[in-house]
Formats: sequence, C-alpha cells, structure tokens
Amino acid sequence: HLTGDDDRGIGLATAALRELDPEAEPGRTALLLEQRGLLRCIGDPDVGVADLRRALELVSGGAYERERGRVLASLAYMLKKSRDAEQAGPAAEEALDIARQGDDLATQASALLTLAMMGCEEGAPGGYQAALDMLAEARAAASRAGDYHLMMNAIINESHLLEGMGEHARAAEVAKAGLAESQRYGLIRTSEAVLAVNQAEPLAALGRWDEAIEVIDAALGSGSIRVSRSSLWQLAGNLALARGDLDRARDNEAVAVFLRGLTHGMSVRH
Repeated sequence: HLTGDDDRGIGLATAALRELDPEAEPGRTALLLEQRGLLRCIGDPDVGVADLRRALELVSGGAYERERGRVLASLAYMLKKSRDAEQAGPAAEEALDIARQGDDLATQASALLTLAMMGCEEGAPGGYQAALDMLAEARAAASRAGDYHLMMNAIINESHLLEGMGEHARAAEVAKAGLAESQRYGLIRTSEAVLAVNQAEPLAALGRWDEAIEVIDAALGSGSIRVSRSSLWQLAGNLALARGDLDRARDNEAVAVFLRGLTHGMSVRH
C-alpha cells in the first residue's frame, strides 16, 4: 500500500484472509478486508467498497468499536471519492466520534480529511477556512499517531485546497514542504508526483513556468507510481502547448494517455 504496489498488496491480503476464521476473529478479518478494499478501490471502486461494507458488517456488534471506526473512516473516504456525500458524511462523522472516544488518532485524522474536503465542496459559508482548520487538525493527529501516509494526504489536500482558493503562492509552498516531508518519511513513490503537480500548477498560474517545468522534470526522474506520473506528463503537455511547442505537447499527451491506459489494464485484473 505505501509503495503503490496494489497487485501485490491485494494478493497478500487475500492470502491472509484465507488463514482467518471471520467468526473467531472478526476484528482482524475486518481490518484485512479494509486494507484490501482500499487497494481494490484504486482499480475497481465497486469491488473495493464491497470489501469495506463486508468489513463493517463484521464489527457492527458493539465489541469492536476501534476497528469499526477505522473501517467507517475508510468507507467514508471511498464514498466521498465516488461522490456519494449522502452516505460519506454520516460515516465520517460516526468514525470521528468513535475515534475520539477511543483516542484513536489515526482514525481521527482519516475522518477529518474526508470531512474537510466535503465541507469545502458543499459550498458552506466559511467552508474553505473550516476545511483548512480541519486539515490542520488532521495533520496534527496523524503526526502524533506516527501515520506519515495520512500526514502526506493532509498536505496534498491542503495544497490542493489553497490552489482552488486562488492562493497560488501558498499552495506552491505547502506542496514544496510536503515534497521534503515525503523524502524524510520514505513516501516518495506514492506522494512525490501528486505533490509535484500541486507545486507546479500554482507556479504556472503565477507565471513562473521555468520553475514549474523544473519541478515536473525532477519528479519524472524519480520512481513514482504510474497513475501519478500520468498527471505529470499531462501538466508538462499543457505547459508545452501554452508555449506553442505543439510537437512536445502531443508527445507528452501521448505518454499521459499511455500511462492511464496501463493503469486501467491493471484495474481490470483487480
């Protein structure tokens, strides 16, 4: 999961599930289903969500509240990505309540990330500032829990949100700092390309095109996962087009389309 090796992660989780009796160990089984569900959602959201719902069924008797909170937070995240706000919001709220009662900082961070991004998307008054406040709370909770993957998600969401607000300089700085954090915690493979896009886009919006291209080129020279690299090539193509370099724009677009096609091919096997 942390290295973006979805196929291997799914295989390992499936093998582990064969070793467990759901009736004897519902909590452990639910957490494995939750992990496999998150991995499957990358390629096939319906199949992944089915794992998450099955996991939730296993821990809904009141004896496994910590596991229930974690599964609810993951389910809320995936429902939000599927644009199912009607179910995502209540699931995230319940996950947050359970996590706060049990002092589960990682699950608090996960639920807060979902609620933050839902709040600004719904256009509520003061939604952007409220979302930034929740993201700061999520980042602090993830840091205290030592969950650096969730920390990266908070940084990615913050830079994305700031760019959406038109705060280009702040967005670029947050993403730049996030790149340094991803190197520090060994999460370059899954985080670098996304953060590079989140840094390069606001730099381009500020007219700092040369700097944006430097960020893209540096990220393309590393080992980030395919689905993220496609976004880098797409942005490089957009910048080439804006400069009138049509041949390079076409070449970059072709690479982006190719990488997205490979990712789709992987998802079929999931």
